[in-house]
Amino acid sequence: MADSTPAARAAGPHLIEVRVRNIGQLFNSMDPSPFIEKELDAEAEEFIVGWAKELPPEADITLAFHVVDLEDAAVTQALLAGAMTNFFQYKLQATRRRLVQLTRNGWRDLARGLLFLAGSIVVANLLEPYAGNPSWAIIKESVIIGGWVAMWRPMEIFLYERWPLQRLCALYEKLARAPVTVVAAS
Repeated sequence: MADSTPAARAAGPHLIEVRVRNIGQLFNSMDPSPFIEKELDAEAEEFIVGWAKELPPEADITLAFHVVDLEDAAVTQALLAGAMTNFFQYKLQATRRRLVQLTRNGWRDLARGLLFLAGSIVVANLLEPYAGNPSWAIIKESVIIGGWVAMWRPMEIFLYERWPLQRLCALYEKLARAPVTVVAAS
């Protein structure tokens, strides 16, 4: 029986195995740029990233490409290693930019939310003398609730939206430096 402790699961590099007829299947056919700078095909990216997400976060990853029509394994391995590094570095940079923008928006929204909440509290306190009237009490409570609702978006950003992007950054960084092996497949 295999050891299923976290240390055992992360002990060796985990292989992400991709089987293709030729290496051209891995890249976006609409991309006119040179090979090493080519954009990874969306399905290939989804397959690699999806598999990597299933692995423990601390696991080392090796990308293993099984190619049926393989001409020169050493050249193909060097080209694929460069292409994978470039592509996942690009994805890492793009995701980091999204994370920075999201954080900036979060701080801006937090400032707005706090100002709105403070204004709501001031208005609610001004309505306090009328709290004996049920209609005014409803308005007062509605103003307070509106102030707290204004805090929803910044809290959503800081409590929930940033973490998946940070995990994705770590994953792209790991994939960008993952060793690449190429073997002939039959």
